[in-house]
Amino acid sequence: MLLSLLICSIPLTACAWQASEILHLDQNQPDTFLISNSLHEAKIEIKNGLDADVEVKCDGNVKINKKLFNKKRIEVTIPVAVNNCIVKAGEKEVKLIKDEIAYPMLKSLHRVVEDCNYSATGNTNAFLSNNYPMMTCAHPAGEIEILSDSELGLLGKMEALLGYRPSSDFIKNNNPYAELDFSKAPKLDAIFVSTLLYRHDFTGTVIGRLLKFHAERGTLVNIIGTGYMHEDKDKALLKELSQVGGNLRVQEFKYIEPSLLGKIHFATNYLRDMHVKMFVTLSSKNPKDNVLITGGRNIHDGFVFSEKPDFSKYPELDQAPEGAWAYWNDLEIKIESPELAQSVYAHLLKLWNREVKGQVTSDISVAKQKIDATDILNSDAPMMRHFMSLPYNDDRALEKLYIEMIDKAETSIKLSSPYLRPTKGIMNAFERAIARKVDITIQTRISLAGDTAAWLYEETNKSAINSLFERVHLYEWTEGSILHTKMILVDEKFAFFGSVNLSRRSFIQDVENGLVIHDENFVGKLVDTFEGYNKRSRVINEKQKRKFWASVVVGIAQNQF
Repeated sequence: MLLSLLICSIPLTACAWQASEILHLDQNQPDTFLISNSLHEAKIEIKNGLDADVEVKCDGNVKINKKLFNKKRIEVTIPVAVNNCIVKAGEKEVKLIKDEIAYPMLKSLHRVVEDCNYSATGNTNAFLSNNYPMMTCAHPAGEIEILSDSELGLLGKMEALLGYRPSSDFIKNNNPYAELDFSKAPKLDAIFVSTLLYRHDFTGTVIGRLLKFHAERGTLVNIIGTGYMHEDKDKALLKELSQVGGNLRVQEFKYIEPSLLGKIHFATNYLRDMHVKMFVTLSSKNPKDNVLITGGRNIHDGFVFSEKPDFSKYPELDQAPEGAWAYWNDLEIKIESPELAQSVYAHLLKLWNREVKGQVTSDISVAKQKIDATDILNSDAPMMRHFMSLPYNDDRALEKLYIEMIDKAETSIKLSSPYLRPTKGIMNAFERAIARKVDITIQTRISLAGDTAAWLYEETNKSAINSLFERVHLYEWTEGSILHTKMILVDEKFAFFGSVNLSRRSFIQDVENGLVIHDENFVGKLVDTFEGYNKRSRVINEKQKRKFWASVVVGIAQNQF
């Protein structure tokens, strides 16, 4: 007990409370709040901003814990059997309702388990693999747009929520509160926004306005980001959004180490990131309004503006300090597909409804029903599967998928990643591919000026570059930005596109996602994008000089990079 208290007194420990959602109990809080979990117990933290004591009454037994040194913070553990609660402080009363009762569509979406045991002849790389329960079955993609321009990343999301694409002047005018036409906005059933961080800047404010509009129309809106990444202004915006109505829900992901021994390694546990990048809209009214957008961008101005914008007239927004601006040159794809959007949304709900202690999620697929995949491989539409990884609970399945993709490569591998520190298993797979004379090209960075802890990340990249030097084609992005695209293209037929860096963090530490893609025509467009990157880069034709102390820190931190 004493040891536990001592450990939990250290800053940044993983001894934080296990609640994944926060009820801000003040006068701005709506009268309803959704209980998110219907498959296992839910944990909600109540932050009491009122002078009165909190009372909690439910239609079953619940467990209530009060913070030892802060009586204004209360954690409520709600069993599955409980459907309703009343939280009261003075005259303020909030009704907690199970989300499946408020939104019946969730009853089936929460329980989606896709069944596909594929068989096919020929080399299908890892696309038809039956080894990954956290990969969906294959679904057809409809209309696809590559959002290569940084402004298009924001405008594409606005289009999905407004029903039309604003002109680029909306961004150039630098007014996040400029008038928008909502008359063409689609009628959406649900929206899911997953991002490493949600900034209270131009981008976050604009997206927040649109999410608020849809929530006020009754759309169920979920936002998830990484808790420790958010600064005070970000948290203020997320709190404001969470109080739009009971149907706009916010989670700030934090990893909770289930074992006492693990708690001692507080830095590793606390700094696990929710790195999933996905934007999904669902509509039962219009098939074209079922949209997903994925890639490497966050809800963050650094992915929109190539130069530091001046928002001094809006002091409530995050203001990047002088000399700290970084432009993240990235890529997303926008897909219209009811089938794929619903599958990905159901998959994201697995993350949302995780068991908070240990971050355990349920599987999205099983491999029971035998399916001849000939029609899938011959489909006119690109076929895609969504993969999500929680490496500390899925036996590092993402690493196994990458190894399988590399091991099954026959002619070529093209890989783009700003961070380059492969695991030992992936490096061994590269060695085998080199021995098979597979042509390997890697697009990365050496200078990461503007990035967090750039001097350390640069050191990790140098180590991998030196290991692969003169055995693969290595390119360094040299334009005045950080190339942030993450994709691996195999034999110009298969791709993995999403949030995953070729770094140990992605395969050992963080929650990641991506689309596994089979379509020669669409992958060919990604190849063209990749080759375009190379034309704006330089060939790395020398080994990199290492910095002693930086390499020592990297060696100690290991899986943080």
